[in-house]
Amino acid sequence: MSRAPSGLGRRGKATWGTLTGLYEFDGHELELLVELCRTLDVLAELDAVIQRGGVLTEAGKASPAVVEARQQRLSLARLVGALRLPNEDGVSLSPAQAHAQKAAQARWNREKARRDRGA
Repeated sequence: MSRAPSGLGRRGKATWGTLTGLYEFDGHELELLVELCRTLDVLAELDAVIQRGGVLTEAGKASPAVVEARQQRLSLARLVGALRLPNEDGVSLSPAQAHAQKAAQARWNREKARRDRGA
């Protein structure tokens, strides 16, 4: 496990420690990991702002923190996809493959639930 870059917050440091403890990263992957950890820290700060101020402004519109958190989550998803971390079976999936796998699992879960109700 390599030392966390300076400037990371609690959530970023925890993620850095977990992922660098599990996987080995090349130079370009480490850069992606740094950005992923920074994004997690920004999301933690935005979540705190949302907790204090709520999701809506007094005018009834979405809080700027909510809008920014949505954008940060999109960035996070792209960074996670770019790192192509292996799944539980140790297989790296592309974002499209991961999406297909998740959809197939959801279909299977619905079918199983339907069968269980009928049994």
